[in-house]
Amino acid sequence: MALHPDNKLTPEIEAELRRVMDALTEDELSLLAHNDPAFQAGGFRAGNTAALRARAFQVASGAQSISSTLRRLLMTHSLNRTLVGLLSAAVLTDLRNELAVLFGSPRLLLAMLVDDRDDVRELAARWMRQEPVFLAMDPVAATARLHESFARLLEAAGSGEAAKGAPVTRETWKDAREHLEQQLRDARVEARRLKGVDDRLARTRDQLAAREREWTEAQTRLNEAEAQARAAVRERDAAKIELERELRHREERLLAAVESRLALEAGAWLTPVRAVAVEAASPATTGDALQARAAGALARQAATDRHSGNRRMLAARHEALTKQLTDVRDALANALQPLPELATMAGELSAELERLGRLINRGAERPAVEAQLAARMAMAAPDELQNMRGLVKQLATLGVFDAEAAVRLNGMLENRLRVARATSLSLPDVDDEDQTPTAVLRRALRGRCAAILLIDGHNVLFGLQGRYFPPQGAVVPTGSTRVRVVEDVVRLTADRPTCRAWIVFDGPTRSESTPSANVRVTYSGGEGEHRADAALLDNIRFFRAADEIPILLVTNDNALMAAARRLGALTLSALEFGAFL
Repeated sequence: MALHPDNKLTPEIEAELRRVMDALTEDELSLLAHNDPAFQAGGFRAGNTAALRARAFQVASGAQSISSTLRRLLMTHSLNRTLVGLLSAAVLTDLRNELAVLFGSPRLLLAMLVDDRDDVRELAARWMRQEPVFLAMDPVAATARLHESFARLLEAAGSGEAAKGAPVTRETWKDAREHLEQQLRDARVEARRLKGVDDRLARTRDQLAAREREWTEAQTRLNEAEAQARAAVRERDAAKIELERELRHREERLLAAVESRLALEAGAWLTPVRAVAVEAASPATTGDALQARAAGALARQAATDRHSGNRRMLAARHEALTKQLTDVRDALANALQPLPELATMAGELSAELERLGRLINRGAERPAVEAQLAARMAMAAPDELQNMRGLVKQLATLGVFDAEAAVRLNGMLENRLRVARATSLSLPDVDDEDQTPTAVLRRALRGRCAAILLIDGHNVLFGLQGRYFPPQGAVVPTGSTRVRVVEDVVRLTADRPTCRAWIVFDGPTRSESTPSANVRVTYSGGEGEHRADAALLDNIRFFRAADEIPILLVTNDNALMAAARRLGALTLSALEFGAFL
């Protein structure tokens, strides 16, 4: 056990304990390192005397248990071996004050605390809890008391010169020999034990070295596995980002293909309309020249518009069958003996004429007012068409024509309005050979070609500050300014299906809206700068992959312009685009 678990050592006793520790030899410390379990952990080696001495003092002064080896060493170098160990607990109690005066209370208490007898250690612990521990005495009186107590022992042992010259007897010599032989046997046993300890220590060292090598290898494998895991995590994150980008851009690719196809279809639809407008603008002629021009125009219409050509063929067939039906009916009316097959042919011809009439809307009886309104709609200007919408509704309410006629007239009115808006002549004409960005945009807005118009929203806001920001105040984009840009683009392109517009703004959250059929607004979302730039370049790539269609980018960003032109797009500055607004 420890010196005593219930009492803390006083500074004086600790100082005496440190003196005893300093008296331990290097061999004794080495023996302690080999045998004491308290020295087996912590890397204490036999040759490291200072560390072993410090560890021995820490174990002895602490509350933990001490081994029998350490206790014997402390007993050997303290007052215990020469005094306390020879006296009983009763003698120590009777002579406590005298012994403390002669030898000092710290030395006496330490000698009792390291004793291997429990009653002696308990006695010392009990004394330490008292106040005062020892009574003060005169050293002379204390010596006299000790002489009196050990008088018989001193008389038997002799004193002075007589004790020094006492003869050695045979019994004394035998006792000394037996004592030396016993010490030799003990030394041999201890040597064998120490040899076994050395062997176990060598084996333990070999096992420790093997375990350290295994630990090093395991640590290396662990580091490699962690590196592989980190690489796998990076690859997984990269694949996840790429997958999210592909999923997000898949819809944009589809939208790009749809927008491109719609623009091309609108351009193809307006091509015959443009041909009709050019023909109508040419000066009129009379006689054979007019008939030739009319025949040529009808032929071109039939070649350009398959529906017109087919309808013309059916109309010619209808006229031929009408003439033949007239001849058959005339023969039936004037024949003296009409053949039965003439009556059959008259019925079949009448049925075929009725079928063809329904197919090409010929022969249907329509009110004269409907025919006049239809003819007037064909020649009306765009502003007159808007007024005729209310006229059709009022005439239908008054019962001038039926509901079917109103539906036909409203459908014709809507078609004429779309054609008028798509072929508006508000923009100056431009040569088809001119491939500058502004010329391509004019042709697209006039319906003469298809085009995709991409707009860098915030860049246009800053490029046209005089239009979108007040004369005084901070130039900061707001929701209202962005709405004004969208309204301008809708007003410019909504009635021109050949021009598909796509406005891209920077924004923290990705969102899309379609303020009109051919205008789309996108907020890029994501983090960092130039988010809208990346979205615009992606859209250019998508449109280039979908169709060979002109792509116009409106921005003042020189770097973005250069990247767009490398991808095959045409670029306009914000001021060039502002001229169209």
